[in-house]
Amino acid sequence: MEETSWPKFSWFLLHDCARCLALARQQQLSYPAPSLPGDQFALNAVGISAVLPPTVTADFCVALLQAGGWIRPSRVRETRLWELTAAAHAWLAQPAPMQLQALREVWWRHLATADQALPALAFPEAVARRWHTAARAWYAWSAQLPLDSWTPLASIKVPLRRLGLYHIPAPLQNLAHVPTAINRSLERLNAWLGQGVLLWLGFLEYRNTTAGPECRPLAEGQAWLRTALSNSTTQAVSSPLIARELRPVLERSPLPPVTFPEISELPIVFEMNTSAAISVRVRPAAPAACTYALQLLGELQLFTAEGACYRLTSASLAAGKHWGLTATQLLYQLALTNGGEVPPAVVKQLHAWEAETPVIHATPGYRLTAVQDVLPGLRHRPAFARRVRFLADAQTAWVPATAAPGLWAYLRRLGYAVQPEPETPEFIPGPVAGSEVTAEALLVALDTVRFLQQHVPGLAQLPLETLSESLRQTLPPAHLLAARQLLDSQVQALTRAGLDTAATAGAPSRGVARVAGNSARGDAAASDSPQPTLALLQQALAQGTPVMLTYIDAQAQVTRRRIQPLRLELQPEPPVLVAYCEWRGAERHFRLDRIVALEAAPT
Repeated sequence: MEETSWPKFSWFLLHDCARCLALARQQQLSYPAPSLPGDQFALNAVGISAVLPPTVTADFCVALLQAGGWIRPSRVRETRLWELTAAAHAWLAQPAPMQLQALREVWWRHLATADQALPALAFPEAVARRWHTAARAWYAWSAQLPLDSWTPLASIKVPLRRLGLYHIPAPLQNLAHVPTAINRSLERLNAWLGQGVLLWLGFLEYRNTTAGPECRPLAEGQAWLRTALSNSTTQAVSSPLIARELRPVLERSPLPPVTFPEISELPIVFEMNTSAAISVRVRPAAPAACTYALQLLGELQLFTAEGACYRLTSASLAAGKHWGLTATQLLYQLALTNGGEVPPAVVKQLHAWEAETPVIHATPGYRLTAVQDVLPGLRHRPAFARRVRFLADAQTAWVPATAAPGLWAYLRRLGYAVQPEPETPEFIPGPVAGSEVTAEALLVALDTVRFLQQHVPGLAQLPLETLSESLRQTLPPAHLLAARQLLDSQVQALTRAGLDTAATAGAPSRGVARVAGNSARGDAAASDSPQPTLALLQQALAQGTPVMLTYIDAQAQVTRRRIQPLRLELQPEPPVLVAYCEWRGAERHFRLDRIVALEAAPT
């Protein structure tokens, strides 16, 4: 006979939620939540292939975290990932009983009374309502069980039959597979609730006997469930919309706090056979915050019913630092959990590894190098990636002088040190590593000079024609058109600045037109009217639809992005489009004279 200890499975729920949060922080948790068959266990579908005990399915874990506001879809529209919210850190910092209490409230308010909490059974809505009624019957049945004796799980069939949930409607009785499928799915639902959800959340205990599985309610859990049922104003909820209208669980009368029994053994066990790696075994009694920290800073080696085993190395600490966690913070968490019991050799080795990883070397010209995979890991952080250019080896990066001060401050906040410091005299910007001047920018500069040569007397007549033609032959047509748009806006700026030229009174000069390619293509491009672009923008504004924009900025960077137009600002000059840029995830201003192409976005 096998008997469960109820806090053990509740601890597994907390640890699996913490592991999901760490995976979301590492941009590894995809959405929608993976659909797992009933015989697969925690997190097998989110990148962990080790054999896991029968604890929590990934679907349920992710559903709880989403409903609680601890994860949300990534704001980068091109990805299908969950990202962490600030509320997740507040949940992680709580004691285990408060964490479980928060999960219960989220479960009842958003999942327990809604159809999406049930396994995906692929049945019509009328049959799905039947499973919802079965779930409500389960909660009511569990709230009335005796506390001092074990009850066979098979006895739940009595109230289910009384409600007619095993009855097959007459039109369906003659269909060969329908009665079998409905009964099999109802049995699966019974297993999901009795041996899963109600066990994980600490409402029931469970044991296997020769006569079959049996359950027994826990006093605190049963009181919680009774109060939640009495606060519910709806006896049968058929849709998530109605479920959201239930009275919040926070309005219930005070209940005894959730308690976990005292554990005599230490929750964290350390093994250090060599100086290359440290093994850390986390028992279920450890706080969920330990699992979160070790998932970020270590490598999960094994997950059994006795706990999880992580491997800490210099490389894993370097990778973890990318996500804002240091070895010192990990040591504090482990010592706090273990009553200060951390072997001195482990402390010494972690400090030695941390002394290696945070140093980023900057050579003249702001060429960045670091040990191991520090720079490739930082590439995942947008604030770092947008300031640097990675070279061909992917282990070295270059940062321009204009972005360097902000990058040094950002790296210091993450715990990294740039050596030598920018304030030292020998830290002098040298030659730029790599080609920073784009062909588009050079072409615009050359043609701007040629334009000025035509209209400003006394300028040097530099031989720029050959270089300009060479650049035109290397650029694709779309980038040639983008360069022409930027030069066109340069001409308009010169006009507004008071340049005395007849060419600026009407169409752009031949120098401007020729940026688009040969003379024939240039003249055709120069004659393009902005009216179609303006008309499409006005239509998108009126209908509230997104558009695809090809744009060239003042640095001659050509980008293509999906935007949501918000408004047109035609005064003062130059006119701009204010739009929400899905690429940047923020509101941006786009000058109309630098819009290369505009088209309706695909649905």
